[in-house]
Amino acid sequence: MKFQNVSIMGLAHVDAPHRITSAELEKQLFPIIERIHARPDIIQSLTGIVARRFWEPGRQPSEAATMAAEKAIVDAGIDKSQLGILLSTSVCRDYIEPSVACLVHGNLGLGTECMNFDVANACLPFLNGMEIIGNMIEREQVDYGIVVDGEGSRFVVETTIQRLLASECDAETFRANFATFTLGSGGAAGLAQRRPSTISRTSGVKVLPPIRPRLTTGIHALTSISPRCCENRQSRHS
Repeated sequence: MKFQNVSIMGLAHVDAPHRITSAELEKQLFPIIERIHARPDIIQSLTGIVARRFWEPGRQPSEAATMAAEKAIVDAGIDKSQLGILLSTSVCRDYIEPSVACLVHGNLGLGTECMNFDVANACLPFLNGMEIIGNMIEREQVDYGIVVDGEGSRFVVETTIQRLLASECDAETFRANFATFTLGSGGAAGLAQRRPSTISRTSGVKVLPPIRPRLTTGIHALTSISPRCCENRQSRHS
């Protein structure tokens, strides 16, 4: 579906405070790297990631998402009471239930007229969420909607390193866990609204002024050929 009436009014991100370099992780993993005869800078050389960020222990995904949401609302210049929908697209979760969206909704003090729910789709749901809100705006269900996301990787990275060091980790096992070392922590939010419109005095035609960037459509190309390449069974995050 192509959108005619959707503008991106606010965007925000929040960086976790602790910068952890790939060299630091490689130093911790050196006994394994040496055993499997891999190059010492294997993480940075294969991924291009110089560093990632961690929250302090105990920081919840909903808290990171709330911080980003607050910044996006300010960036959009609207009152939070105008929001009609809040979607959380966090991979990380505070709990199995309630939803992260419910927790962020409560943290922001949003009203009963603002819907909220989670959207899960690995690393893609933020874009899915913007498209869902775009559809709702285009169909005149809501005038304003916000997508939020809060992620934390400290727990899963640190426990994976501990687990691998405590075992006779071989090259195949290291390869199976390698994606974990690419993870980082932070928060993001995007706020969309129905584009303001005016009536031209000369032509009587509705004019949509380009106040902010438009959200025009969503394009999909996907495959499920390797559905388990980023399997994660951990539930704690920071």
